[in-house]
This record gives sequence, structure tokens and C-alpha cells, in this order.
Amino acid sequence: VKATGRLVNVLYRIRITDEEKESKEVHQLQDQTLALPLSLWNQGERASVQIKPAKGLAAMETVLTFRQGATGKDQRNPMFFAQLSKVLQYDPPSEEAEKQFIADTQTQIGFAEDGAFDYSALSAGQQLAILDGQEAGHNEVQAFIPNRGVKVGTATFTSDKAGNYGDDWLLRSAMVLAGAMYPTTEVSRYADIFIDGSNEPLTGQRRYTMTFGPDSLPPVTSFWSLHMYSLGTYDLVPNLINRYKVGPATPGLQLDKDGALTIYIAHEEPADAKQRANWLPAPQGPFYAMVRFYAPTRAILDLSYQLPPLVAVKE
Repeated sequence: VKATGRLVNVLYRIRITDEEKESKEVHQLQDQTLALPLSLWNQGERASVQIKPAKGLAAMETVLTFRQGATGKDQRNPMFFAQLSKVLQYDPPSEEAEKQFIADTQTQIGFAEDGAFDYSALSAGQQLAILDGQEAGHNEVQAFIPNRGVKVGTATFTSDKAGNYGDDWLLRSAMVLAGAMYPTTEVSRYADIFIDGSNEPLTGQRRYTMTFGPDSLPPVTSFWSLHMYSLGTYDLVPNLINRYKVGPATPGLQLDKDGALTIYIAHEEPADAKQRANWLPAPQGPFYAMVRFYAPTRAILDLSYQLPPLVAVKE
């Protein structure tokens, strides 16, 4: 796998069907997984080695605000640009589009070639312009997140550009902010769901069902899974039963009499036993759902497959 930069983040997944029975084996696999420079591997090193930049990089949470309801106004922080300048110094862009973009903007922002950034050296007008741009840019990205792909029914499937964004800066920003790491679509494709079948935003204040007909389960050659994420933090939310996805390997799933699979999505635990078996807990406030298709078939790649909508249960 050819990396395009020096800062590399690797995400690997191990599929398990029974966490209680398989957790020991999974931890052994994780302990045996190494990450180290190839040069050290060739020298005989067999332990993970982390190479850090000489100039320390702060955690993203110190320069960006991640919480429910955060807007561009909450992101106004000159330390973000100090962080960005260091990153660009350590890991300069390799693609031509990126090189040109940085060349056209870094001197205007005030980045020095050595990675320094002195916010206090800028005029009051320049300081205001940078923070205004930061606020407006974040709001533009946030607004684009529900539309960062191809709409099929009520779901938005990841763009064909996933993993290879080129100079589509808005798409790249929206994908990274609300997901960070996306594979190319032939490896796995995702579908975001922000609205129910009546085009209303999803919220934990309501209960929903999602029903797959007997012959309409996601067409994949590996497996699929349905997840819930908080809208704002774009992260999983702790729940009482520690269930964060529903898929073919979810223990105890019950089918309808006609062979259909109905998943119940709600913040509160259902009273009905069958609904509890097929329950995927939702956050208390606004949320969105994501369906992941691992090793998708042609129907997912050409977008001829349509996910069933989330239907709000009438109280």
C-alpha cells in the first residue's frame, strides 16, 4: 500500500461473531500486529515503533471543538493554524493539486517555510479575516456533510471519490470531519441516513423501524452492519446493552414470519421481547445512521440497490 505522506493512520478491523468467546483470540491477534518502519523491519526489529515529529503536534481536540451543536463560531482558534503549519512542515503535500493549493494560500495565511506561525504578527484585519474564514469554512463543511455522496432514496452513499479526493476540498473535508477514514468504494461502501421516510431529521426522541424484506438484505460478498452515531460528535454513543451495530452476526436476531428482518431503533429499551432482540440503541438527541457494505456487489457499486427507510413509529 503506497502512502502519499509521512503522517499515516492505519485502521484495520477484525470481525467477531461472539465477543465473549472470541475476545481472547482477538486480543492475541491485536498484540501480534506490528507497525514500524520497513527499514527497521529489515534490520530484524519485531516490535511496534512509533516515529514522532520533532515538533510536537497537539491533539485535534485542543484546536477544534467536537460537541453537540458546535458551529463555526466555536471553531475560531488561531492555534488551529499553528498546528496546521507544523503538520505541513513535517508532512508536505505530495499531490500536484495539493502543492498548488498550499503555495497559493500559505503565505497569505502567514505560514513560514520553517513551519512557524506568528498570529500576533498579523494585522488586526488579517487576524479577523483568518478567523472569519475558519468559521465560514466550518459551517460550509457541516452543511455539506449530509450531501457528501450520492442520494439513493433516503440514504446518501459515499462518493466514488472516497479515498481519492483529488482537488475536491469540500468533499474531503466533509468526509474527514464526520468519519476521518474512508476506503475506496470497491473495498467497502457506506451509506449515511440523516432523515426518516417522511424526510424528518432523526432524533432519539422518536422510535423507528427499518425493515429489510426477505430478498432485500444488503447485497455483499462479505458482510454488512448498521450503526448509530451522534450528530455533532460523529461518534458512537455509550448505551446500556453495549450494542453499537446490528448485522448478520448479531446474536439473537429474530426474523418476521415472512422472513423479513425488522430492526428497532430507539433510545429507550423496547418493552416487547422481539423488539429488544432486534434493538439498536440510539443517542438521546439528534443522530444519524450508517450502513456499511463490506466487499459490496455490483448493485452497491452502481447504486441500483436502495436501502429501506427508517420509519417513525406513531406514538
